[in-house]
Amino acid sequence: SGTQHQPVVARLIGNDYVIAWADQSAGNSNIHARVYGLNSAHPEMVINIETAGDQTTPDVTVLTDGRFVISWLNGDKVKARIYDARTSAINVTGTLGNDKYVGTGFAGDILFGDTGDDILAGGGGGDTIDGG
Repeated sequence: SGTQHQPVVARLIGNDYVIAWADQSAGNSNIHARVYGLNSAHPEMVINIETAGDQTTPDVTVLTDGRFVISWLNGDKVKARIYDARTSAINVTGTLGNDKYVGTGFAGDILFGDTGDDILAGGGGGDTIDGG
C-alpha cells in the first residue's frame, strides 16, 4: 500500500539485481529494497533505521567485493547501509573524526562511534561493544 517512488536498480555480481525505492505509506517516506535473482526474490527490506522525517533519493552502489551500499537523504544528511551478498546489514553512523569500523559475522552488525577517538570492531560472534 502507499506510494512507491524514486526507484533505482543495480546489477549485482552474478545475475542478481537490487532495487531500492522510497515508500510513502506510513506518513513519512522510508527507503525499501529487494534483491531479485533469476528465479527468486529475497524478502523486502526496510533500509533506514531512523523513521523521523522523510527518507528520500535512494541510490545503490555495487562494491568490487560483491557487497552493495544503499544510500539516501534524511533531510540534509546522507545516510548509508552496506549489505553483503546474502543481504545481511552492516549499519554504520559516521562521526567527526578518528573512526575505524570493522563489522563481520553477517548477523546484523550495527556500529556507532561518536565524537572522535573511536575504534569499533566485531568478529567471531557474540560480540558486545559498549563504552564511551
